[in-house]
Amino acid sequence: MKIFSSRQFLSIFCQYIYTMKKLLIPAILFSLVIASCKSAPEGFCDCMEKGKELDKQTKIILQGEASLEAKKKMVEIRKEKKKVCAPFENSNGNEMREWRKACD
Repeated sequence: MKIFSSRQFLSIFCQYIYTMKKLLIPAILFSLVIASCKSAPEGFCDCMEKGKELDKQTKIILQGEASLEAKKKMVEIRKEKKKVCAPFENSNGNEMREWRKACD
């Protein structure tokens, strides 16, 4: 077993800390960034798509193309949207805004 003087020990220890900083700090920062990125829960993006689809169909009807077929399609899309979006009905608005960003 090799015995180091206090000066040698301090030098080796400082080199070790410097090396660990170079390796650990980027790894910790990367982990924090990944952990802070929230992805949308399963099905939320489908809910957003159904909402966009319903908006398009509603716009068509409001522009005067209110055929019976268009109205039926709107009712069908509305039912599908209600079914797909049911799990998110009572979600927090701030959370939903974050999830929406993940869908874009």
